[in-house]
Amino acid sequence: MPALANFLRDELHRRDWSPEEFARRCAPPISTSLAYQIIRDNKDNVRQSTFNAIAAAFGMTPTAFHAVIYSGQEISGQPSDELDMLHHYRRVPPEERRTALRLVRALGDELAQRRPSARHDARSNRLKAKQRELEQAQDGPISGAEDSEAPCYSRAGRLLLAAPRPLVAPIGA
Repeated sequence: MPALANFLRDELHRRDWSPEEFARRCAPPISTSLAYQIIRDNKDNVRQSTFNAIAAAFGMTPTAFHAVIYSGQEISGQPSDELDMLHHYRRVPPEERRTALRLVRALGDELAQRRPSARHDARSNRLKAKQRELEQAQDGPISGAEDSEAPCYSRAGRLLLAAPRPLVAPIGA
């Protein structure tokens, strides 16, 4: 697909511009039918004067606009998902924007807390290994252990044996 048409479709959507509004913002303005033709028909071979007018609509020089379109960069230097979020934020009524910001901050804080550090990973791995040991101890003897001379402990006894430190003081201490 032609890069100019793709760019215009994406950018008009992000900015919430109609093709008519886009045509008016071009300097000098282009016809609405030409704007639709470029967008709908994937027209990529426009005259230099039309290209310059389109660049002016986005507040750019023709050289910078060409670089943006054909290098896949964003106009503002922002990733497209951030621009999309900004687009939706601008549609929120002003009295509700505080709530929207709180939601985004809470989500960011929650995700930041989920990212464990290397130290946390090691500790978490040790705890998971200990938990597996306890679960195996609760499941009973390993197959084939019934015939061995290993003592048979109750569930509470197995938990005490698997604990990392004594839970009760020894008798007579």
